[in-house]
Amino acid sequence: MRACRFLSLTAVLAWGCSFDTAGMGGPGGGADPDGGPGGGSPGDAASTLPDAGVGGDAGDGSDHGDSGSGSGDCNAGEELLPLTPSNFGPCVPEAERALSVPAGATYEIVTDRDGFVVVDDRGSSATRVFEAVDIRDQPGQAPELAVVSLESLELGQNAVLWATGPRALAIVAMDGVTVAGGARITAGGFRSTAGAGMSEALCEAEGGLGTDGEPQFFDGGDGGEAGDGGSGGGGGGFGTAGGSGAPVQTQDDDHDPMPGGAENADEDDPLEPLRGGCRGGAGHQIDSVGAAAGAPGGGGGALQIVSPATIAAEGAFSVSGGGGNPGADHGGGGGGGSGGGLVLEANNIEVTGALTANGGGGGEGARRSGFSGDCSDLEGGENGSREDGEPASGGETDCDTSGSGGDGDAEAADPPGARDGEVGDSELDEGSSARPGPAGGGGGGGGMGVIRVAACEDLDIGDAERSPAPVVSDLECGD
Repeated sequence: MRACRFLSLTAVLAWGCSFDTAGMGGPGGGADPDGGPGGGSPGDAASTLPDAGVGGDAGDGSDHGDSGSGSGDCNAGEELLPLTPSNFGPCVPEAERALSVPAGATYEIVTDRDGFVVVDDRGSSATRVFEAVDIRDQPGQAPELAVVSLESLELGQNAVLWATGPRALAIVAMDGVTVAGGARITAGGFRSTAGAGMSEALCEAEGGLGTDGEPQFFDGGDGGEAGDGGSGGGGGGFGTAGGSGAPVQTQDDDHDPMPGGAENADEDDPLEPLRGGCRGGAGHQIDSVGAAAGAPGGGGGALQIVSPATIAAEGAFSVSGGGGNPGADHGGGGGGGSGGGLVLEANNIEVTGALTANGGGGGEGARRSGFSGDCSDLEGGENGSREDGEPASGGETDCDTSGSGGDGDAEAADPPGARDGEVGDSELDEGSSARPGPAGGGGGGGGMGVIRVAACEDLDIGDAERSPAPVVSDLECGD
């Protein structure tokens, strides 16, 4: 018997009015998901205005079953799909309305509360409550699965729908999904923030977490000052392994790198249950330099899109991992997060944009301040690409003594695989007036995630950017 708990979906939209969004966190205040989140964990919704629409009028259930009476073997308040999705079966909450994300807007679905909040990129607006949400348990240490039913889902050009939080997210769109060019539906990770459905416990149990950096002793070299430096964190692993975090340089080269997370996807039943990728390891910081220094990239999330009609996208579906943060003052860079899990299941699938689950780049390690010139402007690793199969670059600057981060894994990586972080150069060029000191190691790049697709009739993804190559599976369909 499946475990179900019906909850609410709250949508926050721009209506020219304002209310207090304190505590909502997430991307509010104009943050761009490609640049990372704009706050901490979301809090409670500040207000609810039931008459503020989100695109489409409230449905009466007439097109998708008799509300309150059940359909077939489904419970009251559910309807029976003409196909059987993986992970949650054919009975879903009755869809009540459509969701349309306007061109250029960013909405967020937060899966860590008793409802769901969709926040636009301006961070203040009215709200709308959706009832068609169902929380279901998954086996083992897999995250809970939130199933959201909509009449339809449409994203205008360059719009973003972004899912975060500990629950995996499945969206069922009865009349189809349309994603315009430049738009994307994403559960991608960012620096220090995982996409929806990254399970720390599952990643730890299956060896997918990147190893945290550690303090490592630098012996001083030729006329230098001995002391500890921080090694970089390993990259997270899922569909492929993460790269190793680099150690601190020493004359005897006797320090070990920090291993990246292992490949831990189930080859027999990919993404059953639905799960996200794994975060990287934190780069070790020697001094108290703030929580952001050396923080790992978040793992890509767990996202399933289902429709008994057509999924049509000129834009992208992405669960790519986040880039690691740079270290500070001889600390190591954070490892990149791995890509997550993406599933598309529909009667017809037509994608000419992108399907991506790339790994994030590792953060740059730091040289001790005052020892070798100005190396303060260090870089974090890039978030895994949402739009193509090019590897995310590890953090790297013109500071030739800091350890560069490793590139994340992607379909175009040559040779294949996430790259290891690089050792910082604790020795100095001849004639330098600066004294050598410990240099933090770069973080490893994150591995790729897993993508699975299935269609009852037409499956057309040949013109899409695909990274990694999707697994094509069977789908149980009606007559």
